[in-house]
Formats: sequence, C-alpha cells, structure tokens
Amino acid sequence: MKINGIWFGYGSPESLTWNEKVDLVEARLKDFGDRYISLLGKVTVINRFVYPLLWYPGTVLAAPERVLVRLERAVFSFLWSGGTELVRRGVVYQDLRRGGLGLVHFPSKLRFLLTKCVYSAVDSRMPFVYFVRYWGGLSFRRFFPSLFSNSEPHSWRPTGAYSQMRETLRIMSTVGDVSQSSARDLYRAVFDELVGQVQPNHFASGPEVWRVVHSRSLDYRRRDLLWRIAHDAIVTNLKRLRWRLGDGICPRTRCTKWESVSHVFWQCDYVALFWEWFQVLTDRLTLCNTWAVSQDYALYGLSPPPCNTSVQDILTFVSASIKLALWRDRCNIVFRGVGTPADVVLASVRAEVKLRVESDFVRLPRSAFGRRWGPLVSVRAGRVVVNL
Repeated sequence: MKINGIWFGYGSPESLTWNEKVDLVEARLKDFGDRYISLLGKVTVINRFVYPLLWYPGTVLAAPERVLVRLERAVFSFLWSGGTELVRRGVVYQDLRRGGLGLVHFPSKLRFLLTKCVYSAVDSRMPFVYFVRYWGGLSFRRFFPSLFSNSEPHSWRPTGAYSQMRETLRIMSTVGDVSQSSARDLYRAVFDELVGQVQPNHFASGPEVWRVVHSRSLDYRRRDLLWRIAHDAIVTNLKRLRWRLGDGICPRTRCTKWESVSHVFWQCDYVALFWEWFQVLTDRLTLCNTWAVSQDYALYGLSPPPCNTSVQDILTFVSASIKLALWRDRCNIVFRGVGTPADVVLASVRAEVKLRVESDFVRLPRSAFGRRWGPLVSVRAGRVVVNL
C-alpha cells in the first residue's frame, strides 16, 4: 500500500520507496544536466530542487547504504559533468568559509531528520509516540530515560530504522546531553562523524582566500574560477601530464615552460601586460605607490593593497575578470587552435568591466551604485563614465 508516497507492507517497502526517489533524483539531475551552470550554480540546483525530494521519506524510512551510494554517485556526476572529480568530496561538503561549496551532506541530513521523531516522543501525546517508545525504549533509555518504563511494553530487538536512530544518538552524545544541546551542535557532530576531518591543502590555507573567492562583487562564474584556482582544480597541461596525457607544456606560441596554474595566471610572459595594467589601475585608485602585485595576490587575493572596502571590491572584480579572460583565451588555443593578442584580450576585459558598471548603474539605486563603483566612475549629464 502506498500512502503519501511511502510504500508500506511486507517484503521490502523501504527499498521500493527509495528506488522511486532515486529515480526521481536522477531524472531531475538529467533535466539540468544539459545547461551550462557553474559549480556554485549546480550546488544551488542540488540543494534547492533535488534534495527536497528526499527529506519527506527521510523522516519515515532509513535509507539503505546502497541507495546512499547511488545518490552520491549521481550527484557528483552531475556536479563535475561526468568528468574527473578534481576536489575531494569531503571538501565539497564543507561550507563556504571552510573552502567548500556548501553542498548538503544528505546522509547526515537524512539521519538527523529520521531522529527528529525521538525528540517529539519525549513530551508529545500524539499516538505515534507509543510506537517510538515501543520500538526504541530499551535503545533510547541511555539518552532519554523518560522513554523507558517497565510499566509499558517495549521491543527487545528494534527495527533497522530505530537501530540507525540509536547510532545517530550515540554520535550526538559526544557533544553532551542530547536533550539539552542545540540542533546546530548535534547536526555538526553527525556531519563530522560521517564526513570526517578534512584538512585544507596548501593552495588554500586560510579564511582570507575564501573571503576573496566569495566576495560580494563577484558573480558565480568568477567565484567558480577563483575557487578552482584555490584548490588547484583546473585541468592544465601539467595536470594532464600527471594523468599520463600530453607533454605538460604551455600551449601558447614560443612558450616552453610547464603549464601549471601559477604559470597560466602569473608566470607566463603573455600575462605580463595584464598585470602591468592592473598595477597602474591600483596605483590610481589607492593612491599608494609602494604596493606591487604579487603572485599570492594574483592567484589567491592575499596581501591586498591598503585601501577601503569599496576599492578592494573593485580590484577583486577586475583581477577576477583578468583571470577569467586569460583562461578563456587559453581554452580557445587548446580546443579551437585560435589565439588572441594580449592587447585585444585586455580590451575585452575593459569592455566587460564597463558593461558590468553600466548595468549596475541602471539597476541599482544611486546611493548603492556610488558605494560600489564610486572610486572608478564619474557621472556626467546622467551618463556613467568608467575611468579605466
């Protein structure tokens, strides 16, 4: 019998229910799979349009391990477009401030949702409380003594769902009394137990990098690129050489150096013109002639020039636009065999920055526009002039 999307009866109704939900998840991922979406955009799709299919059955039935494996395989195949996973899954599950993408870890979320009924059974008078106390009385008495009483019948061997609840409560008890701890702390304990401790690599060693990556001045495309740079998650020729593909040499003409991430955005002779222009722009906006663009700033935004927040956001956007233009031109050389002179690419960067400023001038109130772009623009006769 199927009630509200959940199968009940003999045999394996849990498997039937979860197989249907996984089929729906895979179909919905397929609907979005043909669209060109950034990593952060895909995470938004998964968290808001895919995972909600799982939350309701997750409050009733425990998800089998094979279902979790199938779901995770489908989700990460969609996230990386069926290609190589360039970053560990445990990193992707972390929040933005820890270098992740904020992807919800559904195994821990499902466990947490399934255990909610135990808290409802402590003081509630609803009929379902008697089922919870019967099946989980002996298992839960360590965490909720009020659920166990010799005057009420209780099972000696709980079902699989209640066994999973007991294991989840055991994990939660590591933070203290499960009846008094906050939901945030309890969920964090379950998350850390299932995901494990994820150590950041040397490419992204501190929160300063992630503040730049997720700056309010950047759109999803630029944030995607900066996040990949920080995690060394860009498929350069040197990375392909480690996979035993190609020779690892920079594809630009007359360049015979290894093509690493730092080479693409800093060391290659082709990019010198871009950072020279950026240095001139920085000197004019900050009125400081003692600061110079470094590799740490060019790649990760570290050691920024002394300036206010508004100027810093402008420089972050311009530097991200430079890196995005460099990567696009590099990909055109690799996949189309067509390269563009550096001055032409630099002109496209100026045009892109100008287009962003003009669009903000139209859509934002004048006060908000002035706070964001004031140091870079001037308004004459009702028209904005970008001083690049």
